[in-house]
Amino acid sequence: MRRVIATAGMLMAIHSMAVAGGDIAPVEPAVVVPVVEDNDKEGIYAGIAYSYMSHDIDYVGAATRAEMDFNGVMLELGYQFNKYVSVEGRYSTSIGDDIDDLASSSDVSAWGLFVKPMLPLSQRATVYGLVGYSKTDASNTLNVTGIDIDESGFSWGLGFSLDMDEDWTLFGEYIRWYDDGVDQYDHVVDGFGVGVFYRF
Repeated sequence: MRRVIATAGMLMAIHSMAVAGGDIAPVEPAVVVPVVEDNDKEGIYAGIAYSYMSHDIDYVGAATRAEMDFNGVMLELGYQFNKYVSVEGRYSTSIGDDIDDLASSSDVSAWGLFVKPMLPLSQRATVYGLVGYSKTDASNTLNVTGIDIDESGFSWGLGFSLDMDEDWTLFGEYIRWYDDGVDQYDHVVDGFGVGVFYRF
């Protein structure tokens, strides 16, 4: 009889321990999710580019047309707010007379302020636009006729950039500095550029 009682007591004790243990949920290790910083590349940057500039002149109502091309340089200073938008100040100027020597003397320069909307394609590659206001100065002497413009107005551009590392970025772009009529002449001043900029 004692053996039966002892066995029953042991079974009750095991049952109590099992029930008590059932209320304790297993403890799983905490999962630590790494925080990935979104590198927006905020801050100031400055750049320089080779610019192939062009000044096209059409005389309204006649077949008179001239196109002068120039080697040039473009300087830029900008501030990037995030990976989607920057603002920039730019200055571009020709170096020497036109490449084809169509004019006895000629030059072109422009400066402007731009908003730069950007669309990242990957961690390194970005396409962007330029929308802004610029002042363009172009002078030349075609034959014996001097044609000068010193005008301000809307400017726009399109470009592609590729980050080489955290500081340096390579870019290529097209920009139209001026497109309007002056004194019966239609003028287009534009250019293609390839350059680099550095983030501070």
